[in-house]
Amino acid sequence: MNLSFSHLIHPHNIVKCIESDVQRKRRSWSWEYIQEFLADKRRYIQLYTTKKQTYADMRLSDDEQRELAQLETKHTYKDIIMYAGDGVVIVETVVALLSPWPNNSSLLRAHTRC
Repeated sequence: MNLSFSHLIHPHNIVKCIESDVQRKRRSWSWEYIQEFLADKRRYIQLYTTKKQTYADMRLSDDEQRELAQLETKHTYKDIIMYAGDGVVIVETVVALLSPWPNNSSLLRAHTRC
């Protein structure tokens, strides 16, 4: 069996590869793409934080779950990790703001020594 990969190195294929890479990069720097990216990011964070909160009245509906899955397939895993990280920070901030001030006297003493 003689396998030849010479057709992969053909100049036409090399040019097509470079053109597709350039088109992808140009699109990612267009204002339309940036606006769409930011809108998707905001929506993903909104859905993700709602999903992560444990309140019974804040569960995702079926449409929202489908939208979240669609956003996860639309974007790269690096983008999704970044979105989820931002969502976790938001959830932790909200939880910290809603929790009562700790009544730990050692913490209070440590802050008043300055």
